[in-house]
Amino acid sequence: MPESATPMEVFDLILAGSREWEVAPLLRQLTDEARQNLLCTLCAMRGEIARNCCSTAAEVNALLTTECSLFIHGVPTCGFEQVAS
Repeated sequence: MPESATPMEVFDLILAGSREWEVAPLLRQLTDEARQNLLCTLCAMRGEIARNCCSTAAEVNALLTTECSLFIHGVPTCGFEQVAS
């Protein structure tokens, strides 16, 4: 893992199946806006990720749980679920 990464590099690492504990430090180095944009993008993609790879989806859920204050017990509380339905 690199010591620092761009938002796109972090995104690529996540989709490549990197573990939550490997990616979280890189995610925390991003600006607040970049970090939240990345987390929201991953949250919006959870269903598609799960259809393609269950283990990557589990890591995305773990990352969202630890890094997004609006993702609680596996559910986004920001209202995304209601909008996306």
